[in-house]
Amino acid sequence: MSLLNFRRKETPAPQTDALEAFLKGFSIEVMPRTAANVENFRDHLPKGTRVYIAHIEGTPIEDMVATAKRLRDEGYEPMPHFPARVIKSRAELADWLSRYKNEAGVRQALLLGGGVSTPAGDFDSSMQMIGTGLFDGFDRLHVAGHPEGNKDIDPDGSDRMVLEALRWKQ
Repeated sequence: MSLLNFRRKETPAPQTDALEAFLKGFSIEVMPRTAANVENFRDHLPKGTRVYIAHIEGTPIEDMVATAKRLRDEGYEPMPHFPARVIKSRAELADWLSRYKNEAGVRQALLLGGGVSTPAGDFDSSMQMIGTGLFDGFDRLHVAGHPEGNKDIDPDGSDRMVLEALRWKQ
């Protein structure tokens, strides 16, 4: 779903109990550059909505943190992505976490391996980032997985490594 294509109806359609139950607690994802095109998130989202902030390789951390701060200030729960293979070092991860916590009040994170094949530094998985202990004190951590398999993780076509990672995460 793209926020740019989302329109709020002037006269809300009647809601059924089933539809309300289905939508209760939904989340949405934005990128800093698309979030910049949204004048006011309150025109589109209920207060308290969890908003994932996608970290696309090359996006400056300053833009990521500014987006999280803006969302927090507008009454939303920002949950930024931490793509392991994009982060260069434990020190960079610590810096990112410090900025998010101190500048934007972030208490939740989505940890991902990341969409690049060659790690930029010390991490190649979300599990390695968790193992640093740097996320201690966060209220919520989400991790991604590939229960359907992933040729980047198991090039031999098996699901051995994917299932091992899934068991570890559980």
